[in-house]
Amino acid sequence: MSENKQAIDRTVGEIIQLYVQGAGYDGLFDAGECACKLDDLAPCRSAEILFCKPGYLQDGEHDDFEFMIGPIKPQPADKETP
Repeated sequence: MSENKQAIDRTVGEIIQLYVQGAGYDGLFDAGECACKLDDLAPCRSAEILFCKPGYLQDGEHDDFEFMIGPIKPQPADKETP
């Protein structure tokens, strides 16, 4: 997305994407309901996006979900020094 675009010419979706990305988040989530990554924000096109919060990709496997986004930023794994 172009940073040079005037604010008046941006859609609400673009404004949300700029904020989420600029703040270092990985996407949006609504706890217990749904989640979406930055590269595919609000694929449902639902008004429920108004209840979503920015979050981070969560480590590990998540039952029936391809990915999970939540409020806590995962800590990088400790690297062993040779």
